Amino acid sequence: MNRKVRIQKRKQIPDRRQKDLQIALRLLPFFHQKSSVGLYLPVRGEADGFELLVRAATGNLNLEDQLSSILQNLTPSLDQHQALQELAENPPVLYAPRVLSKTEMEMYPLLKRDLEKMEEDQADHGSSDQKKQPETTASPASFAPLTPQWIEDLYDLFNVEPGEFGLLEPCRLEGKKQLEVPEVLLIPLLAFCDGYRMGYGGGYYDRYLAAHSECLRIGIAYDQQEEIFEPAPWDERLDVIVTPTRTLFYACKGRKEGES
Repeated sequence: MNRKVRIQKRKQIPDRRQKDLQIALRLLPFFHQKSSVGLYLPVRGEADGFELLVRAATGNLNLEDQLSSILQNLTPSLDQHQALQELAENPPVLYAPRVLSKTEMEMYPLLKRDLEKMEEDQADHGSSDQKKQPETTASPASFAPLTPQWIEDLYDLFNVEPGEFGLLEPCRLEGKKQLEVPEVLLIPLLAFCDGYRMGYGGGYYDRYLAAHSECLRIGIAYDQQEEIFEPAPWDERLDVIVTPTRTLFYACKGRKEGES
């Protein structure tokens, strides 16, 4: 089965929004007391567990009545409610990937407010000659067909622009800036097997993970994406894979393998 077929099969998975919110609730414990989280903007039908995180971080958690009703149907636990409140009170800095070349990517600030704070901090440390990024208030002429509604709703808060492949990416940063490696990195995939992921073939994430082993690496997937395949020698094993029904832990960085 090639990648195009896998993408088409993923698009056909039923009840995706409900499944995405189930993933979101399972992800909440991994954000506890974390100062930075790297995520991806799901515009190609990837599993999307970020709506709660981004809405809480931007103060827009209750923007949609539909979201509240779905959460009630999912009956989040008291701990999950408390985790959402903590996110809203102490949101992490959010990062998203930008492709730098055919083989490289870097994580840049996703929200305008975080970028502006970094600019201010650099100015305070004698870097006031750096150029400030232009405002990105206008939405693209058209979003990708599979762009989640929350991205469209919150687009004006994002520091993003259409990237080289037509996907939304953080805007380029002028000058040399110290980029933080997120404490938690949330990673897309086409298929998974025993902690390994099948990506889109560019190798961006494997190279980034090899260079930054300190971040907690979490793959996001639907249960239907699990299959048997042989990983390549350069594939990086993930610490955790979160699906709507399972949280799978793998033997990386001293953690024990298991499932919850």
